[in-house]
Amino acid sequence: MMCVGVASGSFGITYAHELMHRRDAAGEWLMISVLYGHFVTEHLRVHHRYVGTPRDPVTARFNEGFYSFFARVLPECLISAWRLEAERLARRGKSVWALGNPFWRYGGGALLMLALAWLIGGWVGVACSWCRPPWRCCWWSWSTIFSTMA
Repeated sequence: MMCVGVASGSFGITYAHELMHRRDAAGEWLMISVLYGHFVTEHLRVHHRYVGTPRDPVTARFNEGFYSFFARVLPECLISAWRLEAERLARRGKSVWALGNPFWRYGGGALLMLALAWLIGGWVGVACSWCRPPWRCCWWSWSTIFSTMA
């Protein structure tokens, strides 16, 4: 299971990225499966428009280290995607809570994936789905479980 998680996380995100450009639902669900569905909106509608500018949350700043980038990009990416969807729905005269908001799919799909992780691996499975990179958490969790069973 750990190998499937690492493979789908490593390769799946690359495939998801390409499928997102084709507006393929498989790309969206691959991103949802790693709890990053909002990136579909952010990447296609924010990043492509503002790449390399201060308005793009996923462009690294000059001299920005990995950890500061990582801490900044996660919330800013989510906020920019939410803001864009809210503006898009407002132009159509709809509430941000309307069913046309893809965040319902992103959030509902994430809950579905977490439930699946719980069904397969219990709370360890849920913990592994939150860790980045996932194999570090899973390696520690599974080795701890197996060492206590011996």
